[in-house]
Amino acid sequence: MARDPIHAPIHTPPAESRAPDFGQMSDEELMAYVAQQEQGDRYAIPYGMEPTGMSYQWKRAEVLGRPDYSNLAMMEQRGWKAVPQERHDGRWMPPGSKGPTICDGLMLMEIATPLLHAKEEYAKRQATGQVDGMTDRLSYTPPGSAPRGTHPKTQPFVRRETVQVDFEVAP
Repeated sequence: MARDPIHAPIHTPPAESRAPDFGQMSDEELMAYVAQQEQGDRYAIPYGMEPTGMSYQWKRAEVLGRPDYSNLAMMEQRGWKAVPQERHDGRWMPPGSKGPTICDGLMLMEIATPLLHAKEEYAKRQATGQVDGMTDRLSYTPPGSAPRGTHPKTQPFVRRETVQVDFEVAP
């Protein structure tokens, strides 16, 4: 004898869906469909998608589902601008969406490539300058002193002699 189910089924299988008609799709719809089906990096920016002279990067736009306005304002102050969704309609957002391109809390932003390279070179010079300065300070030897570790007077003194010990063994 079969029992009646206690609860309603948790999972209901999806209705049968027919394959899309690729011949009737617009280019934007086709790009959106292909982007959904791809298994690669969803944040990858294909070669040639960036306008000439510009560089794209994903920047944080949300933290725990809430907009991070201070980070976006800081990015704009540093020369970054939001990429409008209309420029790449259907690639990361649904076709016809308006406003900046946002995907999973990250906003696609752009900056002039020469400015980006200049900023990267400046950051590299700052980092190597700090390391070089510390190396110079650590290897500095005052004038008139021997170089560290090479002069015999700077070597540790070790006494090597035999010591005679007398002891008696108790009977």
